Amino acid sequence: MDQSTALVLLIVDILSSIMGFTALMVSLINPGFRRLRFASAISLSVFMMTVARIYTLTATTTEEMVVAYKIAYWGIPFIGVTTCFFLLEYCGLKIFKSWQYITFFAVSLLVAIAVQFYPHLKLVHTEIGIREGTLPTGYSVPGSLYYFVQLYNLVFFALGVALATSNIRRVIGTRSAALMLAFSLLPIAAHALKILKIVPFLPVWDALPAGVNVALFAWFAHITIHKHREWIAIGRELAVQGMCEGYILVGNNGELLDANDGAYGCFPGLSNVRLGTLIKDSAAIPPEVLNPDVSRICVHFDGAADRFFKLTRTPVTSNGKPIATGILVVDNTENEQLIEQLRKLSRTDPLTGLDNRTAFFADVERGYALVQRNFEPGAMIMMDIDFFKTVNDNHGHAAGDWVLRDIADLLKQRLRATDIVARYGGEEFCAWLPNAEPQGAFEVAEAIRQVVAEHEFRISDTTVLTVTLSLGVAAFARGHTEDLDDLLKLADDNLYRAKRAGRNRVVISELSDDDDTRVQHNIHGIR
Repeated sequence: MDQSTALVLLIVDILSSIMGFTALMVSLINPGFRRLRFASAISLSVFMMTVARIYTLTATTTEEMVVAYKIAYWGIPFIGVTTCFFLLEYCGLKIFKSWQYITFFAVSLLVAIAVQFYPHLKLVHTEIGIREGTLPTGYSVPGSLYYFVQLYNLVFFALGVALATSNIRRVIGTRSAALMLAFSLLPIAAHALKILKIVPFLPVWDALPAGVNVALFAWFAHITIHKHREWIAIGRELAVQGMCEGYILVGNNGELLDANDGAYGCFPGLSNVRLGTLIKDSAAIPPEVLNPDVSRICVHFDGAADRFFKLTRTPVTSNGKPIATGILVVDNTENEQLIEQLRKLSRTDPLTGLDNRTAFFADVERGYALVQRNFEPGAMIMMDIDFFKTVNDNHGHAAGDWVLRDIADLLKQRLRATDIVARYGGEEFCAWLPNAEPQGAFEVAEAIRQVVAEHEFRISDTTVLTVTLSLGVAAFARGHTEDLDDLLKLADDNLYRAKRAGRNRVVISELSDDDDTRVQHNIHGIR
């Protein structure tokens, strides 16, 4: 190599090293590069190799050449893997698992450490020396490990570019992607020229440092210039992919275009559905998802509890025309269960499990209006435990609670599913019997009185109580127009009549529209 050629190559390496050093500083200082963990790694590897390359061009002794190669191999084995991982990371791809990353870096690290020992360095370069001439230049004869390292780098260069080619357009526009990939070919071309020795001076000059440095500078300049567009796109993609809520992108014809991991968690069968499949042709996604009027769905899963989802739709447009719909799917099962529990608590008496007074009136008002509209009969029963205070005073409130729970169970057993029964307050219960004729209502009330009177309330192993009920019934035949409040008042009045008559009995009044005074004309007292 003549002096002028060596000088030109030296200048090229110095300029490329400046570009590589600039890229390294950008990756360390620029906040936009913090999520690209491999950006600094590749910059540092290339910088080490470039510095060593300049050292070899200025070396005048074999010892200096050996030192230069040892420095170079702290960077050379890592260039291919770091470039590949940088491109994958830039495109948002997760191809390798953690143990694979560790393995690839371990191979590079073993080569770098081995070269630091002179006998092993001969595996890379069987001969290292200085050519005498107008300008002394270093030379080396490649060994078997040299070709392994070069091919190792070349494979990862090619793999990174190949994977990035098919995915980089998701991150940036087509023109920008073409520029990024064009610069990505520089390291591959330099590597191939070095291995094949096509150009006469390439056996002496290694074009790889310059090729990678120029590519790095171009990549990092591009990322810095277009950081707003690219990082926003990457950030949004990573945010959507990583969020726990499901996101499904559906085309105008109902075809599945995209889905994140959260969507696979909401609908496990979705992971087996190919993109482009019509949702209506797949059982993995409920067809209600496509209904713009549906914002809440309940999904039944075999062998698992039902799950509830909230749906929020966002139209995706291009040039003002709708092209797809983004659907956010939020698992609302826990909230629905809590709401149901709160609803149940707001309607249920916690001691007996019966409806409370508020729930009773809400349900009876609807049922009473329906009975009147359809000219059907009905009856109201008010019940009170006789001498309940004595039970609490003599046996404690726990015994009183036991009695209340047992009576509630007896009422559930004796009444129909269409009847509404509630704890009215304290030791009082009430029941609404739709479609019950007066005689039938009396028979039901009498059956309740009798079953309670005969029941043994076992409050402990040694204590068994008996209690009785007094019941007041207000019944009406078909076509009656009495107000609900009047019906309740009459049933309550009859309850007190039963108590004044001696307790443990049923008093019933049958209302009739033929009697303008609407007083009871039938009173049954049964002991």
